[in-house]
Amino acid sequence: MGMSTEADEHDSAIIVALVNCLNKLPEYGQRTVIGEQDLITNYIDPIVSPIFHQPVCGRLFRWLNREVEYTEMLRPDGAMFLTEQRSTEYAIGFCEVKSNDNDGNIGTHEDLYRLAIFCKDAMDNDQINAYMALQVVGDTAMFYLFVRQPDATYAMFEISRLRMPMSIQDLAPFATKIGLLKQVSDAYQRHCAKSTNIVQILGKKCINTLSRGPKRHLQYRAKKIENCCPHLSLIPFFIIYHQLS
Repeated sequence: MGMSTEADEHDSAIIVALVNCLNKLPEYGQRTVIGEQDLITNYIDPIVSPIFHQPVCGRLFRWLNREVEYTEMLRPDGAMFLTEQRSTEYAIGFCEVKSNDNDGNIGTHEDLYRLAIFCKDAMDNDQINAYMALQVVGDTAMFYLFVRQPDATYAMFEISRLRMPMSIQDLAPFATKIGLLKQVSDAYQRHCAKSTNIVQILGKKCINTLSRGPKRHLQYRAKKIENCCPHLSLIPFFIIYHQLS
């Protein structure tokens, strides 16, 4: 009783995630390879849905595998939305999942690139402060925050990395890392919101990155973000340079 009365909104979501794990996970790890759909349904969704899907707060999380606005012909595996006045939806995050039975590092790198482009194109068209990007590779989940910087570049930096439990036996070590999951929940609530300041990028109408061909540049760097989200100190991120014709 004491735990439930003292828990804040982030703690409550994590408690639901742990209860979901107890209900969904097998007692022992599987020896067979886990396919992508099985990975999403039984291992990833029970943990991330309570964090990202909060209908009372106007936040929705959906597994899609279909085109959504601003993603052109590409299909994100999942997306997070902010609802306004019941009918209007703004994308505030995207998710890509790869199981261990997929073909190596190339697909993994492509997923991260796709996440950066999804977030960048959505940010160019909607007034959202920051986007959440979730990449899952096997039992590892990597959470990124995507932001626009004052110099008109776009930064995507990692805020947390977790090894997801694949059985009941994995829950004990996972429970020692739930502080990282709480950090993700806090960043999602704090930064993935509609902006009150409408900024015109470089003073011109933005063009969809996916249709720009070579006129875009994505670079990986390691550096601390100073201008945005100063309470998050994790380092790796991408920078997208926006080049207009």
